[in-house]
Amino acid sequence: MLKINVLGTHAVGKSTLSFQIGNLLKQHDINVKIIAENIRRCPFPINEAATIETEVWVFHRAVLDELEAVAEQYEAVIMDRGVLDGIVYFLDRNASNKYYTLLKKMAYQWAEEEYDLFVLVEPDDPDEAYSVDKVRDPGIEFRKRVMNSFRSFVQDLNPKAYSKVLVIKSSEIFGDDNVAIEKISDRLELQC
Repeated sequence: MLKINVLGTHAVGKSTLSFQIGNLLKQHDINVKIIAENIRRCPFPINEAATIETEVWVFHRAVLDELEAVAEQYEAVIMDRGVLDGIVYFLDRNASNKYYTLLKKMAYQWAEEEYDLFVLVEPDDPDEAYSVDKVRDPGIEFRKRVMNSFRSFVQDLNPKAYSKVLVIKSSEIFGDDNVAIEKISDRLELQC
């Protein structure tokens, strides 16, 4: 099974890109499941109000969603936020919590062993305003902290996993020239 983890700070185009990747794989007759970000289903406070329960729920929900896709026998799964996401957001508020170190170790092990491609999506300009909804946190400083944490977490992957990282800028997702899909297609050795 091909597993792709689309990760990065909020409001950069991860969900849009996840669906674009899904369309690319379907064009190649690959049976794909797109797992939408689970934070919108979280029963606990999110964003800067997130609690330890939030982060534990997000981590376990990501693993469960992936396992369900395996059981459903898809050929590929695209995670719009995977196990590392919950840990990055956990770090921002609760790094001293006793569960943080344990979950971080588990998240790295899961990610390094399970994912075939990490697509790190970043804003072109971290200071630029972005669209908010009732879920996204509107704070630019919070968004930048999370973005920097993602960069750090990705750099700390083992060398084999780090070689699977592809960085995409938001403008490459939303531009007319499909740069993001071309990069991903090249990495997966598919034709657009």
